[in-house]
Amino acid sequence: AGELDFLQAVLLALFQGHDAADQWLRLYPTGCHKVEACLVLAGDGAGSTDGQLAKNDVLMMRLINQLYGLKNIGSATVFEALVCSVIEQQLSLPVARSLEHKVIRALGDSIMIRGTRYFAFPTAQQLAYCSIDTLHRCGVSRQKGGYITGIAKTVERGEMDIEKLKQCNDTRAIVDILCTLRGVGLWTAELTALRGLNRLDVIPVAKAGLEHRWMAHYYCHDHVTTAEQIRQIAARWDKWKGLAGHYLITAGRRGVEL
Repeated sequence: AGELDFLQAVLLALFQGHDAADQWLRLYPTGCHKVEACLVLAGDGAGSTDGQLAKNDVLMMRLINQLYGLKNIGSATVFEALVCSVIEQQLSLPVARSLEHKVIRALGDSIMIRGTRYFAFPTAQQLAYCSIDTLHRCGVSRQKGGYITGIAKTVERGEMDIEKLKQCNDTRAIVDILCTLRGVGLWTAELTALRGLNRLDVIPVAKAGLEHRWMAHYYCHDHVTTAEQIRQIAARWDKWKGLAGHYLITAGRRGVEL
């Protein structure tokens, strides 16, 4: 969903010689870089990363062996990651993704390629000037709608350039900056850093979160655990905590048993 599908469709059509895609990329020259960001194509190879993650952790090594080569799929922009993280607060992932799809179709730009319409994630300008009622009709609560439009206005006015956070090497500083925005707490900021900036040294922990659920399943025999206990377990993965969370969620949803 979002820009990943949109950009992939455009690039595929471009390779096939479709005029609409060529015109779109001339207007949107950063498209190729955004596909790279979504797929996290730059940086460490899967093999070296997986090796570091599995070091001194037999259980994680067994998970990796069954899901070898798994990559953390990111968002095209920090803004998209942040807005989606706000939408996903205290919701199951399927419900949240359904709401995100509705927002994208209601407000995002689109392009028609070979009879199929693809939608881009709404820009900060589009979200800044949409009404909370519009977001509410997409299923987003009015409170979250206020958070989203407020964040969009902050970005649109140039009061915070969240895309420049990519230049910051200190993940904790990034989380602290994001937490200054209304409606953004620790979980939302860490999820944004993970998805939008590929900062694998964070693992968002929420009582109802998938990371919490599957870490408890694989590491605590399904016993109820606190957020602090989860963070203590995650400490063993050092700067690869986020990737470990991705493995745990994927393994859990696929029913991988060890």
